[in-house]
Amino acid sequence: MPNKTTIQPNDDKLNKVAELQRKVDHVAVEMNENIKTALINNDKIHELGEKSESIKESSELFQKKAIQIKRSLYCKNFKMQIICFIIILIILGIIAGGIYGLVKSYMPH
Repeated sequence: MPNKTTIQPNDDKLNKVAELQRKVDHVAVEMNENIKTALINNDKIHELGEKSESIKESSELFQKKAIQIKRSLYCKNFKMQIICFIIILIILGIIAGGIYGLVKSYMPH
């Protein structure tokens, strides 16, 4: 009987050690998964950083092009206004010349 009592505590100790080893193994597996997830997230963050830098560069280029187009359209609009003004002056000159011709034809010499 003394053998059984000495075996019993050893079995309890072995069971506790085995239980602790299972818990340690489980924690190790979870830690490995967490490390893998952290590395994947780190890669994604790096990719997002690169994409945001690319978007920033694209937006700066877009802004420069928009300013160039705005200036170009302003110049074209200004030229068109000058052309319209000149055409209006020509039309007014023709009308004034026609009125002057009519008035002159009705006036005695």
